[in-house]
Amino acid sequence: MGAYTKDAISETIQPVDLDADKVLAFDVNKPFTYQIEFAFQPTVSFKRPYKGLKVEVAAAGDEESDQAKVEHELLQIQKRKGGLKVVQGRGLQLGDAALVDFDARRTDTGEVFEGAKRRKTHMDTASADMQFLPGVADAMVGMQVGETRDVRLTLPEDFEPAGLRGCDVTCQVGVSELFEYELAELDDSLAEEVAPGAGGAQGLRAQLLKMQQQKSAVDTDKAIDAALIDAVVQAASAEIPQHYIAELGRQEFASKIHIAIAKKEIHPDQAKQLATEESVENYTKHHQEDIAQMVLQQMAFETIFVAENLSVPDEEFQLEYEEAKREFGAHEFDDAKLREQVSESLKVPLPNSRGHSQMLTVHRIAASCIAAGCVALLPHIWTQGWKQWCSTKSTARLHCA
Repeated sequence: MGAYTKDAISETIQPVDLDADKVLAFDVNKPFTYQIEFAFQPTVSFKRPYKGLKVEVAAAGDEESDQAKVEHELLQIQKRKGGLKVVQGRGLQLGDAALVDFDARRTDTGEVFEGAKRRKTHMDTASADMQFLPGVADAMVGMQVGETRDVRLTLPEDFEPAGLRGCDVTCQVGVSELFEYELAELDDSLAEEVAPGAGGAQGLRAQLLKMQQQKSAVDTDKAIDAALIDAVVQAASAEIPQHYIAELGRQEFASKIHIAIAKKEIHPDQAKQLATEESVENYTKHHQEDIAQMVLQQMAFETIFVAENLSVPDEEFQLEYEEAKREFGAHEFDDAKLREQVSESLKVPLPNSRGHSQMLTVHRIAASCIAAGCVALLPHIWTQGWKQWCSTKSTARLHCA
């Protein structure tokens, strides 16, 4: 190997002409040669400096939106502590509650939305745009108990996931029961019941606002991190070895199997049947492009980690190691290997990261970008769901008072 040892990916080293005859002919007193093949460790380059990357991020909240979310939470408290009254003599109005059957599919392909099918599900029409699909509650106005209605919607440009933005959707909605809310009065006694020691209704409102402002700040920081991750990956360039893609594909497939078991979506015996080499290869092939981007992301941040001479604090490493160890439970594991994996994971913002510690490199880049004025914080953008709720909240209170 000589000069190539440092650049080779050890897991890829394999002989190409070492057949049985050569092995049998081996003699310690005679020269013995054979050929090997291996993949080189890739080198990451940057098409533009990562320290000067410019991103634009919409703030996760502002004074108006934070106040609106506090009002929404207070209204939910009033609903939970209040009651429901059966509606008679009229159809559905915004602000009502209903038991619904719901299906949604793409209009162009007929493809059913995963997880969209619901039966006898409670719907609060004041926030249905956030619970179901944007625009569905408006289309249900006037529906009677026992009625089923086909609804055509176009998903808004702020819809998540982004791949469905602008998509035409056909929904079938059936109403089996219809109620109106009888709200509990938001007074000091209710506030004390919900949040003892908060200082009455006024104190509860102030407490919720502080919590919401903190959440908006955290969410804004996360949005900046996510934007910078995307920008770094776009700026990075490397030839990705197939071995890396195959290895991460295997890890991602195993992770999905474990999650499915934990959620009791599949039985461990079914997992064993699914966890075949063919299944892993098919998964990796189907998600090749996404996995390659994940590999590039890891490689880019590992490169920055080394270039910036960053290090992981001992206490942070130990916390991450203990959490990783707990995941094994009573199962045996290679302690040295686990420590190595934790050390590597702390350098990069993995998609399935256990915590914020793995964002160390991102935060360092974010700090330098913000200091250099490279992060433009745009005004908060109201989503369609919150627009709909704000337009109906006064109506909801009117019907339920």
